[in-house]
Amino acid sequence: YFADMTEAQVAEVLGLSLGSVKAYGSRGIAALRVAMEAAS
Repeated sequence: YFADMTEAQVAEVLGLSLGSVKAYGSRGIAALRVAMEAAS
C-alpha cells in the first residue's frame, strides 16, 4: 500500500519480515476503521 509497493517490496525496503509488514498493515487498517467509525 505504501508508495504503490507490494508487501514484499515494503519488507525489503524497511528491513522487516513479510509477516511483520502484514501484521503492521492489518493493525493500521483496524485502527483506521475505528477512527473512521468514531468520526461519523
